[in-house]
Amino acid sequence: MIQTPAQRTASRRLKASAIVCLSLLLLFIISQLLSIYQTRRELVSPLIPRLVIDKLNQQYLFHAVVSSVMLLIAVGVYLLRRYWWAILLVAITLVGNRYLFW
Repeated sequence: MIQTPAQRTASRRLKASAIVCLSLLLLFIISQLLSIYQTRRELVSPLIPRLVIDKLNQQYLFHAVVSSVMLLIAVGVYLLRRYWWAILLVAITLVGNRYLFW
């Protein structure tokens, strides 16, 4: 199938958009892991039990694990050259993590 110059440009932009979305999801995962680290380092005290700190970190860990699984799926979809699906998966993951509190 022969592509016109406009189609090639659109395809390149779509591919770049998918890479940007995947990078955003990776940054979100890194920020969740840094939040876990920060919480553990700031709440070091003999007055605060370790169980309380772990309970606070549980939500960050859950979001990081779910987002990591979705990132792996989105990268797989991206490698299959389904850029729209990769963008959609990343968008659903980021919006879900923002507005759903587990």
